[in-house]
Amino acid sequence: MTQEGVGHTMADKGGRPRGPDWAGIVVDDRSKVERVADALAAKIESDSMAPGSFLGTKTQLRQQLSVSPATLDMALRVLVDRGLVTVRPGVKGGVRVAEPDTSALHLGRARWRLTGSEVDAERAGQGLAIYFALQPLIVATAAHALTDVDHTKLTDIRDQLHASVGDPQAYFTVHRTVHDALLEATHDEVLISTVQTATAVADAGTGGPEPPQGEDVAAYTAERVAVHVDIVEAVLRGDVRAAWLRLRDHGVTQHDIAADSALLPQGFLDLQRFWREVTG
Repeated sequence: MTQEGVGHTMADKGGRPRGPDWAGIVVDDRSKVERVADALAAKIESDSMAPGSFLGTKTQLRQQLSVSPATLDMALRVLVDRGLVTVRPGVKGGVRVAEPDTSALHLGRARWRLTGSEVDAERAGQGLAIYFALQPLIVATAAHALTDVDHTKLTDIRDQLHASVGDPQAYFTVHRTVHDALLEATHDEVLISTVQTATAVADAGTGGPEPPQGEDVAAYTAERVAVHVDIVEAVLRGDVRAAWLRLRDHGVTQHDIAADSALLPQGFLDLQRFWREVTG
């Protein structure tokens, strides 16, 4: 692997710095914003690019990836939200690998602000890893074990989700409620106990989830509500595969975990990559 540092970029004919060699990086025909973002994130990871490394100007990236200006701008916004890149305008501007946000964990398209010691942070990472890794088991078990009472409760919570768009506090409150309800709907005492323990560990070391820095609140809550509504509705109709596929967008396989690799178990990082491959 090669590493492109701040002082190791080449220049184009106009004297502007160029980013790394993009040969082999392909954005397939189905790609939209998320797939462009994933291609850029994959390049950062595969080349082990250090913070501050130059990816290219917007013009260079549009040409390399063969995408429209609007698609690239939205993809870069996704990566900025994940804490993976910074975008600087102007003549000397461009896109660079961001310094990691060490004050928070980044999972499930949310920022989990760290509040305790280094030990608390590591334990929080372990707790969140267990919590997210078990989500596929939770929704599958709930889909098969759902009672009439569970059905009514989840239907009511689905309506609460719709009402939380535009209000992050309301969204994260009902977000916790929907995951608690899905867990209860498994009727599996061991699973419930395990997840509750992992959640308590995560809560002890973080301030809970909040929107990524710089996120448009209305757009963010609308997107997150849509994901959770789809998961709930898939469970209600017993469609495990649909629920699992939507979990990909929930955050089970998000690349925004890359910045937190020091705090998350390696096995969890491997699981995330596997999930992305099999659902991508």
